[in-house]
Amino acid sequence: MVKRIKKGFTLVELLVVIAIIAILAAIIAPNAFKAIEKSKVSRTLSDMKAFKTAALQFYADVGFFPADVNQGTDPGFGCTKGDLKNIKYIDKSIEDMGFSKNDYKEKINSNWNGPYLDSPLSKATAWGGTYDYEAWASSSDNANGADAGIYITIHGVTENGAKQLVKQSPFEVVKSGNNNEDGVQKDDITDKKKVTLKIADWPNKK
Repeated sequence: MVKRIKKGFTLVELLVVIAIIAILAAIIAPNAFKAIEKSKVSRTLSDMKAFKTAALQFYADVGFFPADVNQGTDPGFGCTKGDLKNIKYIDKSIEDMGFSKNDYKEKINSNWNGPYLDSPLSKATAWGGTYDYEAWASSSDNANGADAGIYITIHGVTENGAKQLVKQSPFEVVKSGNNNEDGVQKDDITDKKKVTLKIADWPNKK
């Protein structure tokens, strides 16, 4: 009886298979990463539109935009009524708006009718960073010299993601300041980038 000898792959055949896999990976991987980055940019711009709507609804109910808050804090867009009382607004921002601290809190607690977002602004960004709500009553309130308004800074963005945000954003991009003429700024809290977008103009004083 003749025994059949099972033939395995030769070294050359294995090398050919590995080479084919490497070529396919080199072709597919960049496109996959681009698709992932594109989806993150789309989600961020969608979030920004929701933040703008929330800010305008807050203004319609309360009569003014929220004062500035510490980084990563929801200013009153997506919180509960109970959490609203615990938000620590920045005193200088309240003063710049022409209120005393007590008057400001009283008006918010009386007229707030939120939440205006399904989830708080303090949620993580698509890149795992933070959203930073910023209320600048004048250009002197920020290091970039941007006009008065309501801004959102997206922290912890990849460089390519930041460039795409600046390119695709329907919102005004903060471009003034040092080394960020294109709107892509060096992040001061991560080793990545940040982008600041304006979601609303500061209301004119009557």
